[in-house]
Amino acid sequence: MVCVIPAYNEEATVGDVVAGALKHCPIVLVIDDGSVDRTAEKAADAGALVLSHPFNLGVGAAIYTGLEAAKRFDPEVVVMIDADGQHNPDEIPAVAEPVKRGEADLVIGSRFAGDTSSIPFVKRLGNKLLTSITSAVCRYSLSDSQSGFRALSRRLLHALEEFPTGFAWASDMIAQAIRLGCRVAEVPVTPIYSEYSMKKGTGVFDGVKIFVDFVKRHLL
Repeated sequence: MVCVIPAYNEEATVGDVVAGALKHCPIVLVIDDGSVDRTAEKAADAGALVLSHPFNLGVGAAIYTGLEAAKRFDPEVVVMIDADGQHNPDEIPAVAEPVKRGEADLVIGSRFAGDTSSIPFVKRLGNKLLTSITSAVCRYSLSDSQSGFRALSRRLLHALEEFPTGFAWASDMIAQAIRLGCRVAEVPVTPIYSEYSMKKGTGVFDGVKIFVDFVKRHLL
């Protein structure tokens, strides 16, 4: 199993995330997306293999770089997790399990499949809107289309085409998977919202851009 972690200026948290991921994945790839801090150094010190973009290209571009690199290892499962500490690496086995059992090709670690009381209202509202749009376009019911905590099968890994460089990657990956006839599933995960991770989250402008990019790509 390979873990892919996109990171942009995450020196404060990426080391702990890598250390946690290495408990479950023998190979952890951190894609340093043009960071201007010590993200790459901290990730490497924690045991990750680090690939660096020369400048910031966007989270979608970082994830695509990571998935392309993961192909070299031909893993049965690829897990994706954020670098800001929002996800608990100890939930990696639960997210990966449906792929391992052959029950799904794409598993989304849903923050909204269980108790959502700890999730800030703005996050709940924004995600509900974007998830509703994604579900409608894909004709597939989802509870959390924007989660970056995911697991992919070997089949889907090798079939995915390049997706938008920004935050619209999340919905686009789902649309591609469904178009390819892949099985999509969700498992509940418990997000960890700190002052730090909240600063790193998507804002209103990002949400609008996700909507525009996704609709342009799949409806126009």
